[in-house]
Amino acid sequence: MSKFCHINKNLFSEFLNKIKNIKISHIWYGYANVLFLECGKLDKKSNKSNPSGEITFMLDCGWRLESQYTVIAGIDSGDRKLNNLSRSLTNSKIVSVDVEGKIPELCIALENGPSFRTFQTYKGPPGWTILVRDCSRNKICLNGKEKFSVYFENKSFICEWYDSDAIQ
Repeated sequence: MSKFCHINKNLFSEFLNKIKNIKISHIWYGYANVLFLECGKLDKKSNKSNPSGEITFMLDCGWRLESQYTVIAGIDSGDRKLNNLSRSLTNSKIVSVDVEGKIPELCIALENGPSFRTFQTYKGPPGWTILVRDCSRNKICLNGKEKFSVYFENKSFICEWYDSDAIQ
């Protein structure tokens, strides 16, 4: 059974600040071009076709990778472009993670200049989630929880966890 609590923007910003300097270890695309950025040490023991990172950014909405003046790729770029993107960005370091705008959209800046940016194109809250499976190495626990997810819904940031620490 999941439990959740609301967290204020200051606590959420502190959490985001602790995520920086982690490397992207694996990038994959789920159903309907949901983008998964698996970061940190990978757990390859799971029975899934894609390994899980210590931290996962799940972008279940419109997203793009942008440089200073142009869009490099986005949700509708096609398999070939996305596969090339995955190869070129693996091992990139995340230098900052922020939320921007009235509807908090995620901006993930990488060390060599490009940034991932989400944008919601349909009714509802923004479609991103940050999953934390192992915070011990980076000491990014939130509200005393070591395995949790964070997202935005109903005008507030939500921290959700499971009694059994079942986030896999």
